[in-house]
Amino acid sequence: MSVKFEMDGQLAIATFAAPPMNLLNTEIIEAFGNAAQMALDADARAFLTLAEGDHFCAGADVASEFVGKDSNFGRRMLAKAFAITQKFERLPIPTVVAVRGFCLGGGCEPMQLHQIAFVSEGADIGAGGFQEGFRYRDGRIPPWLDWRRQRYRVAGQGGMTK
Repeated sequence: MSVKFEMDGQLAIATFAAPPMNLLNTEIIEAFGNAAQMALDADARAFLTLAEGDHFCAGADVASEFVGKDSNFGRRMLAKAFAITQKFERLPIPTVVAVRGFCLGGGCEPMQLHQIAFVSEGADIGAGGFQEGFRYRDGRIPPWLDWRRQRYRVAGQGGMTK
């Protein structure tokens, strides 16, 4: 199973269950969307996303998802993923994510969908080894990676603590 879903009282918990890297693929994206729907059906009052293993999500599973596929596969997959993420963003309940280890590339998307993210000290977000992700040539941080605009919390000291 790629995403486990459970209810703890009125708290919905979705857990990425594809360690060690919890790579994103079509199955995981669809299962995450299904977890959001199950939370609504169960009248959850909050939604928590976790991950098994040492890493939250190290990006897309490029080898299994894109190698050998036609050029339109990516467009179809992304269209489906966007529909699921938009539905998640519109959940009428608080959404919280706990991140540790790698949260790279496409793995940043599930993190950024949440209203609150708790990020462990030493987590690699954006690109491995870069605490602030990518920057433009002039030194500015792209708005979609500007941690100062996000509601993240890092345990202990770190560049993303707010």
